[in-house]
Amino acid sequence: MAAVPCEIHGGRFRGPATYLYPAIVNGVAERRARLRLCPDCAADYRDFAQATLAPAQEALPFDSDNVQICAWCKLPGGDLTWAVFLTAYWTRDERADMYGRVHDACATHMAGALHVPEDARRGP
Repeated sequence: MAAVPCEIHGGRFRGPATYLYPAIVNGVAERRARLRLCPDCAADYRDFAQATLAPAQEALPFDSDNVQICAWCKLPGGDLTWAVFLTAYWTRDERADMYGRVHDACATHMAGALHVPEDARRGP
């Protein structure tokens, strides 16, 4: 059993933890979190992250075509004012860095989906 609970479902778990560091940033406004997840919650989180965010290596430069679509609503262009970053240490894998951009109206939804609490700093 893990000594600490999974930060998504709240229960203790068997097996290695996955560590995630999501951040949503817009100039000086930011929300960041440090998450420790059980294997099942980490698998769901990984599926969501891979479906919505691009590997950071593919998103460089950050104004390329890969980041001209909102990661949340999938609508192109507009005012993609928030940058979404995810550093993940998936179990037994190397570090993975992911990136996306979201509209101002979509930032709160993305923060909720990535489990970044509202009091994790000021932000959307």
